[in-house]
Amino acid sequence: MSSAGASPRTESRRPGPGSPTGSGRLVGGGALGGALGVPTMVLVTLVTVLSKGPLFLPGAVSDLLQRDLGLGPGGIGLIIALYWTGSTYGAYLSRRGAGGGVVERRIGVALLATATVLVVTAVWPLVGLWAGAVVGGLVYGYTQPHTNFLLVRRCAPRVQGVAFGIKQASIPLAVLFYSLAVPAIAVPAGWRPLFLVAGLLCAAQGGHLLTFTAARGTRSRARQAAERLTLDRQLFALAAAGACGAAVGNSLGGFLFSSLTHDGNSTLTASLLVSGGSVLAAVVRIVVGRRVDRSPTRPLRLLMLLFLLGAAGTALLTVPLLPAQLLGTLLAFGGGWGWAGLLHHTASAAYPGHEAAATAYTQMGVSIGGALGPLGFGLLITATGHTLAWWSMTALALAACLCLTRAGHSRLD
Repeated sequence: MSSAGASPRTESRRPGPGSPTGSGRLVGGGALGGALGVPTMVLVTLVTVLSKGPLFLPGAVSDLLQRDLGLGPGGIGLIIALYWTGSTYGAYLSRRGAGGGVVERRIGVALLATATVLVVTAVWPLVGLWAGAVVGGLVYGYTQPHTNFLLVRRCAPRVQGVAFGIKQASIPLAVLFYSLAVPAIAVPAGWRPLFLVAGLLCAAQGGHLLTFTAARGTRSRARQAAERLTLDRQLFALAAAGACGAAVGNSLGGFLFSSLTHDGNSTLTASLLVSGGSVLAAVVRIVVGRRVDRSPTRPLRLLMLLFLLGAAGTALLTVPLLPAQLLGTLLAFGGGWGWAGLLHHTASAAYPGHEAAATAYTQMGVSIGGALGPLGFGLLITATGHTLAWWSMTALALAACLCLTRAGHSRLD
């Protein structure tokens, strides 16, 4: 057990904006937005969206890649698996957090690495697609605990739940962002310019972070704590729940559309259901965070409720009737994929002084689930069909609840 303290529920223990133990002063700290940490929320959201490029772009332009390179669904699936494998290792590397401008510099360098592989993909796609998946995933997994650290240290305690929700809500919105970029750039100009533009955006943000920290003259400070955070029972339970939940969520994103059309729904109906579910997942992440900020809700109970709703949703997806699939989609996305911000917020609050390390472990769990879930789902579809595959997701959502019941409540509630 770490020596990080006994209870996460005392807000005074968590460094607030501008505190001596925080990670640097806030931009515009005298204004209301700066005092709440709005600039940090914007920064973290941008980093999250940009670092998702190597994952979402190949899927968004999959038809063009198949026409130009012969890359079919199997290749896209391998890219996804490589991305999440890299993310697992990136989160593992980030277990030792750092304070001060070191965090921003590391994020800046990481974004420059993502920019490089995106440009390489545009120039040498047969190398860049695979290298980009691994490096892009590593960058994502590495930067997420660092951005979580910034949220805790720079956002006011009363808005940290919603800050984590906004950050995680940016992921489904990133899908929309990259999808809209296809008709705007890839269709008229080709997929290569789209990768170049994405690379330039990453380079611009990474360069800005490096320039900003250099201009402030921020020096490296001590790591978050002298002792390394050990993986105790509570943290393992959160990571395991995240792995199960991410397997469900990523399988929803990857296979729900094909499942709905397989059951006889039109392409338009399936598109509307998946789009609506994605938006709902983003909204739920923010609303749940706001709920935690404004009331003494116990996070473990709320997490279990979300996983149970997700389990009910995936069970309804086995029924080949549109009303059941409509309700199932909403429950599966809202509950089965709306927990992400709350999970990381709970881990960071439970281990004050070790926020980056704690969320590195939960990010490792999420990344493992992101890699193995869609892979297993696809294999089940091939072997048995969609029905058993969705029942397996129901079982995983219930397994996430079981993991949380084994966590104990000394830290997490």
